[in-house]
Amino acid sequence: PDNIKEAAIKAIRQGQTKYTPVGGTAEVKEAIISKLGRDNGLEFNLSEVTTSCGEKHILFNALHALLGPGDRVLIPAPYWVSYSDIVVLAGGTPVLLSTTEDTGFKINPLQLDEALQKGAKALLLNSPSNPTGAAYNEDELRALANVIEKSKIVVISDDVYEKFLYDTSDCPHLLRLKPALRERVLIANSVSKTYAMTGWRLGYAAGPTELIKAMETIQSQSTSNPSSLAQAAAIEALVGEQRQVGVMAAEFKKRRDYVVQRLRNIPGFTCTLPEGAFYCFPRISGCFGKRW
Repeated sequence: PDNIKEAAIKAIRQGQTKYTPVGGTAEVKEAIISKLGRDNGLEFNLSEVTTSCGEKHILFNALHALLGPGDRVLIPAPYWVSYSDIVVLAGGTPVLLSTTEDTGFKINPLQLDEALQKGAKALLLNSPSNPTGAAYNEDELRALANVIEKSKIVVISDDVYEKFLYDTSDCPHLLRLKPALRERVLIANSVSKTYAMTGWRLGYAAGPTELIKAMETIQSQSTSNPSSLAQAAAIEALVGEQRQVGVMAAEFKKRRDYVVQRLRNIPGFTCTLPEGAFYCFPRISGCFGKRW
């Protein structure tokens, strides 16, 4: 959006081209806090938020801060390609929780409880999901939260597609449903998807102060601060005019409906209707072994 680009241009002209604190300026952290209050009904302070060079960097720092050798991380599958590799790079062990079309590509409380009985340090929860578009509704998320509450697991809530839900206006959040988990949930997000700012590389996190501090310590020895200009643009994105987000979401819904219809018209293909994000996940096994 033009207002975001103009904010970066203004920052250049004002000389905002120097180092910033490792986790970002106080101004960008205030913007993140404002966004979390406005959109998610959650309150955080400056010591509980940080920024990085994209959300992938947030996940990298968080998992390196959390994991020891062999620590198990639960990952609902299908999953975003980088999850398991980052876990391995951090010395952990990915544990995949399989889902199917029949389950809406979502894990259930029993499945989660059984996995927790075998031990795990963290859970990566992405809703709406890449690559399936599955999104947990309030009842489904509350049921998972009840199981999580009985454990000691840390949850990384990947909220990057929260603004792209097509059949409901509300994206339930784990922390709103279960505030008691406050010290065991890290929110991971970025401006990349919501504001079409993929090239700006600005991710952010909110969570327990101790974890945020550890993430910033790791970041200080790798990249230092994210781009000062991306931070300035992100402030405008997060607290400026939000109308364009709705425009993009409406367009993605049109594309979703069109693509799913076309996929379903292909002989041998089936496709669930994704509830969010901007991906379709068709099944093509009806074509296996056939020739034309």
